[in-house]
Amino acid sequence: MRQKAERIAAGWDTYRDRVMAPLPELETAACRRAYYAGAHCILMNILDIPNPEAVPTEEDILMIEDLQEELAAFATAVIEGRD
Repeated sequence: MRQKAERIAAGWDTYRDRVMAPLPELETAACRRAYYAGAHCILMNILDIPNPEAVPTEEDILMIEDLQEELAAFATAVIEGRD
């Protein structure tokens, strides 16, 4: 039986440990919920591709590239103190 990989949980743990300043429990919980909401949004965008077994179309690839660029730009803004 395959063991499920909890990639989002692992990502949250890394984010919390490396990026977040120590916060009270209530604020940490709110940040975790926002993190999971963002992950859910990305998943819904990916699942919106009509036929996941088909060869990705140019539009599919562009959507993934747009998501990647948007997330990279946000990360850069955070690192540079602009967000």
